[in-house]
Amino acid sequence: MSRSNPPAAAVMSTSTPFLDAGAVEAWDAWVRWRCNGELRDLTIDASWDRVAAALASVERADRERWQQRFRDALGEWQLLPDPRILSSAGTGSHGWGNADLCAALNAAAFVRDPFTAWAQFDRSAFEQCATLAVRLLDDAIELAGGADGEPSLQIGLIGIADALALLGVPYASAGAIEQVRDIARLLAQGTLAGTIELAAERGARVAAGPTRLAHLRVRGMPDCLVEAARRHGLRHAALTAIEPMPRLALLANNVADALDPLPAGHGWQTIEAPGQPRRLRSYGYAHALGQRHLLGGAEHWSGFTADIATLGVPAQIELRAALVGWIDAPISYPYSVGEEPDDNALQQWRELAGRLALPPPCWRRVGTEAAV
Repeated sequence: MSRSNPPAAAVMSTSTPFLDAGAVEAWDAWVRWRCNGELRDLTIDASWDRVAAALASVERADRERWQQRFRDALGEWQLLPDPRILSSAGTGSHGWGNADLCAALNAAAFVRDPFTAWAQFDRSAFEQCATLAVRLLDDAIELAGGADGEPSLQIGLIGIADALALLGVPYASAGAIEQVRDIARLLAQGTLAGTIELAAERGARVAAGPTRLAHLRVRGMPDCLVEAARRHGLRHAALTAIEPMPRLALLANNVADALDPLPAGHGWQTIEAPGQPRRLRSYGYAHALGQRHLLGGAEHWSGFTADIATLGVPAQIELRAALVGWIDAPISYPYSVGEEPDDNALQQWRELAGRLALPPPCWRRVGTEAAV
């Protein structure tokens, strides 16, 4: 059954709630549109409207529907595109190139009934959002004038540690490994559906030959998607990468970046901004939501979950290993530590990473104050 285009009035703004002071400052510093000293985005909802309308403008059909879908995903903190897109889409200039664009799916935004016995991860909504992410970035490429060659996309994750906390799953546990492995599979499956959908609609850039199809089967992709890839090819071949996206993580109400544990302590954020840096106290999404649901003080929260300062690197290594095979690019960014490791710890990390088919580990020390 064919879909009819909804009227323009169907594309409506909704109010986006901020739960973290750092996110407000991040939006104002990095996303909010100013022109000749005049504020153009009076609210974050105006920013979402601007970005969604600009990206959907290249759609050939159902433009209003896609604009609404982009707007909903942005306003619910589910999908955050490349910071360059957020800051310049719809401003009359394109501050991004036509390749190597990133986007982040915020896992924490897909937890329903958090901090309850009924808490669950909305698998269907997450997979659909992964499909939407491919279209959003392809639209950004089209808006910038199209691509030369085969542009690679970097669709990744933020808010994993927050999602685990909201679900009541300890970060360093078998349950966390199982949950993250399932999220990675949904990300791979959703982005594959997105690249096939666009290949059928706009033309394939990459053929799905026998080797590529065999790889999809080894990954456990559904037979229907493998067959669709054979028929239509792929719009993009490189789709997923788990890399730090600190600005997007902070903007999304200060969720944990990529696969990192929750930020160490409840420290300060220094936000790089035109004029001078902004320094403020920023507790993070899981903490803010936990306070709302658990109605406890900071002491109560400190016993509910673990953070970088109390978790070792082995837990982070094992969580990354759960994604091997599902993510297109190697996961090699530095592990977060609360204190400098000794030689014995480093050797243990290398051995564990080697056994789990991960690159040799490197690390970065994370204190109670972060600069982004």
